[in-house]
This record gives sequence, structure tokens and C-alpha cells, in this order.
Amino acid sequence: MNTDMNDPFNQQIDPELLVRFLSGDANEQEMGKVRKWMMADDRNKEYVDQLAMLWRSSQNAKDFASVSATDDWRKVRKRIDDTDKTTKTRQPHRQRSTMYQLARIAAAIFILITAYFAWPVLKGGWADTTTIVTTGNQSEIVLPDGSKVYINKNSSLTYSKDFDGKTREIELAGEAFFEVTKNDAQPFLVKSGQAVTEVAGTSFNVNSTVPTDVVVTVLTGKVFLYDKADRANKIIMADGEQGSFRKGKGLSRTVNRDINFLSWKTGALVFHHTSLSQVVNDLNRHYGQYIELASPALKNCTLTATFQQQKIEAVLAEMELVLPIQIQKKGNTFTIMGEGCEEIQ
Repeated sequence: MNTDMNDPFNQQIDPELLVRFLSGDANEQEMGKVRKWMMADDRNKEYVDQLAMLWRSSQNAKDFASVSATDDWRKVRKRIDDTDKTTKTRQPHRQRSTMYQLARIAAAIFILITAYFAWPVLKGGWADTTTIVTTGNQSEIVLPDGSKVYINKNSSLTYSKDFDGKTREIELAGEAFFEVTKNDAQPFLVKSGQAVTEVAGTSFNVNSTVPTDVVVTVLTGKVFLYDKADRANKIIMADGEQGSFRKGKGLSRTVNRDINFLSWKTGALVFHHTSLSQVVNDLNRHYGQYIELASPALKNCTLTATFQQQKIEAVLAEMELVLPIQIQKKGNTFTIMGEGCEEIQ
């Protein structure tokens, strides 16, 4: 493969397309184009993951809709265009193209980072805070009240260095599992985009990987979930329940049937007569890989197995031993092939 085509800053991917992808404004065709580019090279995927982390952090620090991102983007782009014209005769085409794309991405991220760090000062009351940002590794921290937080990779967490207010507030972008020290007099709030998760003391997981879709899974205790603009309209979840907030669709509650929702923390994947399509979904989420079924008939196959801290290649090799399947790897994509299984009546 031509290495130039894998350069994150070449003409193969438009920086403005990446911005639309991150903001959720891209259509299906555009989203597919970005995903295909990400799968073409591990560096591309890592690059987009880090951009997404910065984007989510900026949204979490401030309601990004209140920032005139479009106007700022136009101003910055014009400034870059003007600069590029003045240097056009002094740089080789390849270097100029690469630097131009780099500058455009850097300008967009600069706007995001500026909003992220400026907001606490403008807002007041958040000046004395701590921010934890994870990229390729997870992190475990103890909060000022003794609560424990396990932060998934590609996430960020911001909290006050001392919980001396009426509430204990956390800003989360990404995913984290909380074990909250009980204190009925001082509610514990996790703010993720427009959604707020409120508890007194319990253990639960918050997944806000997509800022507009927040999923809260309760392990123990009682948890409230609501739109920060409408606190009176909230749902209450207990042990084994899952609540979700989707922008434009509101709140919903259901029984949690996802036994692997904490696999990112425990390292364990457990399947009990699980359909192969669900197995694939769980593996893709857990490993950040792209696995696909070559035939719809494969969905009728089921798997019963437990995998603990194993690499994806080892997991797939074991699956080949117990199921009538063959697995082929091409690039970063694993394709599961086979005639399938008979449908269970």
C-alpha cells in the first residue's frame, strides 16, 4: 500500500468532513467514508479517536452549540488560505499540501481547546479543578470524597479538587465506571453533554462515547437520569437496569441484558448461547476492531464461552474450533465465513 495514501493529512480525507463526522452532521455516505478511511490504517483510527476525545471534552466543558463554530471556522480558514497564498511559491507542492491540511485541522482543534480551557474561567467556580484525559490506556482515580472512578481509554473527566458545594459534580466525556461514597446530603452528579446522572451513593457505568447518546447502566443502588434543561422529568433506575438519553428522542429505561457492558474494565467477555451477531458486536466494542459476518445465515450460530484478558486473534482462533466457521483477515478487517447454522425453533 502506498504510504502517502495513509498520511492522515493528505487529500484522501477532508478535514471539514472530519469536523462534520465529529459533530454528528455527516450523512450516512460521509460517515461511511470516514470509517473506511479509519479502517485503512491503524494510524488513521488512532488519529480520529484522539480528535474525537478533544471534541467530546470541549462539548462537555461547554455547550458547544453556544459557540459560533461555523463563523470561527470561516475566519480561521480564510486566515490560513491567505497565508498559504503568500508561501505558495516558496514550498514544494507535497509539503505545502500536507502543511495546509495540518494547519486546517490544528485550527479546528485550537478552537475546541480554547473553548474547553476558557470556559471554566468564564463560568466561575470551576477554576480549581482537575482534568484526567486518557488515550490508549485506562485510568483509576479516587475523588476527594473517597469515591472511585475507573476511566475507559479515549475519555476525559473533570472534577473540583474539593467537593465543598451543595453537590459533587463531575464532567465526563467518554466512558467511566463509578463507585460512589454515599452522602444523601450532597448528591453526586455526572454531567455528560446534555444528560445528568444523579446518585447519593451507588455503583454504575456511564457511556457517553457519542455525546448525544448517553447510556447509564446500574450495578447497585438507585440512579436518576435527566435532561439538564428539564430536571423534573427524570427516570429512576435500580440494580440491573439501564437508562438512556438520546438527543431529540428523550429518556428511556429497560432491563440491562448486556452482560458484557463492563468488559472494558474487567477484561472478561462472557457468552451463554449468544447469537454470533451479538458476539461480533461485543467483540468490536471491546477490542475496537472491525469484525463482520460474510453471510446472514451465520447469525443463527450461537456461542458459549468465556474469554479473559485474551488478544483478539486468540479469541477468534478458539471460535473457529467450536463453531463451523472460518475467519479471514484482510487489512484491519476480520471476516467470519461459513455455511451457517440451522435456525433454532
